[in-house]
Amino acid sequence: MKENIGTHRDEAFLSYKDGIFTYRSNYGIDKFCDYSFDLNKVTKMNSEYSDDFYIQGRQLIYVQCDYDKAGQGNFYNNLSISGPNYNNYRTPFSFTPDQALVDRLKKAFATLVEYNSTKKEASEAF
Repeated sequence: MKENIGTHRDEAFLSYKDGIFTYRSNYGIDKFCDYSFDLNKVTKMNSEYSDDFYIQGRQLIYVQCDYDKAGQGNFYNNLSISGPNYNNYRTPFSFTPDQALVDRLKKAFATLVEYNSTKKEASEAF
């Protein structure tokens, strides 16, 4: 995922630890927002018949911008992975041109959804 970040040239990978993927989006000189996606919270994804590939989970994304007080960012529940993005979800990745990779990601996220929904302990991290 790290290699495909950057649907916009002002985004950069920051870290990945315990299922939390973080990147920074710069929107001016010394102005930024950090986005954290918690893969441990992925509990749904699009229908297998949809061209729009997205994942969902309660407080899946946390956004902390330079103007926010520490810990007072915003949470979002949806993330677009590839496709037309009909619902206008956040889109940090550029997977759409590589259909083979998109197909593998769909299988991986389907497994992750099943695992997070039924098998994971409360204290367990991906």
